[in-house]
Amino acid sequence: MTKTVVVANPKAANGRVGRGWSEYERLIRWRFGEAEIKLTSRSGEATELTEKAVRDGARKIIVIGGDGTLNEAVNGLLGAQAPATGIDAALVYFPAGTGGDCARAVGLIDGMTEDFQEKTIDAGRVTFIAHDGREVSRH
Repeated sequence: MTKTVVVANPKAANGRVGRGWSEYERLIRWRFGEAEIKLTSRSGEATELTEKAVRDGARKIIVIGGDGTLNEAVNGLLGAQAPATGIDAALVYFPAGTGGDCARAVGLIDGMTEDFQEKTIDAGRVTFIAHDGREVSRH
């Protein structure tokens, strides 16, 4: 298993990620070296891909997409890193959505650049009743 996995949403920013994929891939390989690429094709898939990658031994998950893709990946990462598992992995986020609320909130630069910042961010978990009446928990 590659120790670095990229989970990217090619439809992010109205398809900008997919259209500019060669540049994203160039910067990833320049900065992080060898990486396994996983492109999402449906809602919820970033959670599944991230959790599987971490459980399979990835120690760095690079997420490219918008706030929704980031939220899915965070849920996959933290789900796989439950305290009892002893798993420790990091998430790298390249904001590439249309809104960029999370990136702005934590002071990240929007989009791909060759300048990288490292930030530690607290995460919480909320349990709520969804519109369909189910109880749901999310990070």
